[in-house]
Amino acid sequence: MLKPFLLLIATFVSLVMYGQNRADLVKQYSSPISSISINDTSDSDLRAIADAIGNSRIVMLGEMDNGDGETFKAKARIVRYLHQKLGFSVLAFESDFYNTNTLWDQYQNGDSALQAVWGVWTDVEEFQDMARYISQYSKGPEPLSIAGFDCQVFYQPGMVDFLRQSSSLLISMGYNETDARNYLSILVKANDYDTSKVLPDSTISFLRNYTIKVMNDIRKNPSLDTSGMWLQTFNSMMGNAANCWLNRRVPVGYNFFRIQMDGTIHDRQMADNLRWLSEQKYKGRKIIVWGHNQHVCKNNDLLEIDLSNYRKTQNTTMGNELAKIFKDDLFSIGFTSFDGSSGSPFQRNLKPYEIRPLGKNDWYTNTMASLKMNYAFTDFRAISKTPVGDNEFTMRGWGYQYEMKGKWFHVFDGMFFIRTQRHGEIRRDADYIYE
Repeated sequence: MLKPFLLLIATFVSLVMYGQNRADLVKQYSSPISSISINDTSDSDLRAIADAIGNSRIVMLGEMDNGDGETFKAKARIVRYLHQKLGFSVLAFESDFYNTNTLWDQYQNGDSALQAVWGVWTDVEEFQDMARYISQYSKGPEPLSIAGFDCQVFYQPGMVDFLRQSSSLLISMGYNETDARNYLSILVKANDYDTSKVLPDSTISFLRNYTIKVMNDIRKNPSLDTSGMWLQTFNSMMGNAANCWLNRRVPVGYNFFRIQMDGTIHDRQMADNLRWLSEQKYKGRKIIVWGHNQHVCKNNDLLEIDLSNYRKTQNTTMGNELAKIFKDDLFSIGFTSFDGSSGSPFQRNLKPYEIRPLGKNDWYTNTMASLKMNYAFTDFRAISKTPVGDNEFTMRGWGYQYEMKGKWFHVFDGMFFIRTQRHGEIRRDADYIYE
């Protein structure tokens, strides 16, 4: 009887030590951050982030919720640091690929390009320090260039320009004017979740075949697309049309938190757009990516996702697809909070809500809260290389409403902790009110 008892004791002790080691490593690899103000230029506290990033050329900055006002401020400070101290010169937003990049190319200033950036950021007060920085530093001989990588169309006024420019392109390649404009009109309608629902069932096959023909003809006429922008634009818009088509079952005026949408095509297309930006448009330059935790995370197959408690089915993520290409040249930083409030004033049907501490069910934030740091950065990549790197634990990583168990040290390369989150507020100089 003694031997089984001793074995049980040994097993219990090893499990306790294993848990302690994990917590000790988080403490060891976590560095306090003094503030999240973009005006705090001491920057010595951000050295831990620089050391963790190392020589990575692409740094992705996430957020738990598009309504995380404090996270916007923290990301702005990191963007300034990466730009001024580490040589990152491109800021790519999870926003309209065609319009953001076209506005930048036309005017070469951030004020213009930001028109096409999603309003969940640009119309929120907590983003305005970032907007002012972009306005100042996106001009000059070594500007912070602004780009977009989302295949979704946010900036509707830009579609008028797209229809005009793309029509001229197709006609110059010998397309019948009526046929070209009919195809382009359908393509634009198919790029909207709501208007795509009224299109005939045969539309997606028509668009796919026609777009393949258009792209092949562009390849035969390289002088008409020297930058490759047109090829990638049609590729991106066809990807978004397929994504809208896949989710046609979602009702008009959908509420993100009450339905399940498949984001696989969306993430793969965003990954391809970022690949193009990195390998072609901004080849050799360091890129900062501004997006959501769900999109910038990697190795999502290491997470146990309860689809009954999560709004999106997801076979892959943008970060996962990019990691296959760029490997350690890609560094992903997630953001999370222990308590406070979140909720975007921009997105319809959403109101600020309370972030409630979940204790052991959000192991990371509970551990960080015990360290009594208001802001901190944890180097997950370093921990992932230790004996406890494959340890599974439960935490909220894609949104405050959802808990997932998984090997989180391999899902993000780093995690930025904000103890108390605050929801975003409508921009003070806005001349409208969202309901």
